[in-house]
Amino acid sequence: MTVTIQNDWTQAQALAAYEAVDALREAIWSRYELQLIEQMREEQVTTFAVDDDVTF
Repeated sequence: MTVTIQNDWTQAQALAAYEAVDALREAIWSRYELQLIEQMREEQVTTFAVDDDVTF
């Protein structure tokens, strides 16, 4: 995901946006923490091919 923002925000506007996003992140985490953790785990699982003919 790419987010583009204006480059002419004031410091106050940038801080207000940052605080709003941070509050949203905290609200989402507090409501969906376990589901988010599970989703992140599933997304980190990688698959790989196993060559059963390899001897050790």
